[in-house]
Amino acid sequence: MPQSLSLEELQGLSHEVEAFVRGLPSPPEAIRFHAGEYLIREGEEEQCIYLVLRGAYVVERSSSQGSATGQPAEGGEGRPTVIAAAAGDIGEEPVFVGEMAYLGSGIRTASVRATFNTDALELLPEQMEIMLAQCPGLTRTLCRQFAERLKETSDALDEMARSLAVKAEPVKMPADTQLWEAGQPADVLYQRITGLVVRSDTGAPVPVIEDFLEPGPFLGGGTYAYAAKTDSPCMLVRVPASSKQALVRNYPAVVLELLAELCS
Repeated sequence: MPQSLSLEELQGLSHEVEAFVRGLPSPPEAIRFHAGEYLIREGEEEQCIYLVLRGAYVVERSSSQGSATGQPAEGGEGRPTVIAAAAGDIGEEPVFVGEMAYLGSGIRTASVRATFNTDALELLPEQMEIMLAQCPGLTRTLCRQFAERLKETSDALDEMARSLAVKAEPVKMPADTQLWEAGQPADVLYQRITGLVVRSDTGAPVPVIEDFLEPGPFLGGGTYAYAAKTDSPCMLVRVPASSKQALVRNYPAVVLELLAELCS
């Protein structure tokens, strides 16, 4: 369990932190978190901020939208946890932890877990108000760290949007247009909007899943076992290999059906 400390046990406080602490009507709680213990947990509704003075920690965020449901990162049907950020020895400059909830919605957007003995001051909202009014140096540190984390969050959202975006190109093809040859690498996937696509050798319709034409070789990085052509004028969507991962994320039913066929 986290260990309560006296202010006297907090060695080497900066002049500004010490002046701030001594000037408060009631002193903040000093806490030592041991390795593996959580300072905060994703999904909790709290507004206290930890001023981390020394130690090391990692920031963990649920890979699903656990925080939106109020579930902590390690909960929620065994959803995996990913490390979103990490910090080594804090060093001389204190680090604010939990400021996103204090300055934002009040809901923790990530969990913070100590990886080494980590000493921190727990600041309540009313104590934060005093700091913002009377401690310009600490306020600048808070604002800078908050801006950095907002940028990290924005960058992560941009990266997620890129990973989910399927780059698709609509194409019109007249009847009797060859789409692929037998043995050709399946580096393009076609989704049928209108028309009919058939095997060139038998004239049988090409198997489709979610209107994707023979997606197995494309997703598996293989080659086509037969040639295919349009049997009538077709409107198709062409998906390049660079969108393979995005396709899997957006159309999981395609993968599930292919797996079911393999297992049958």
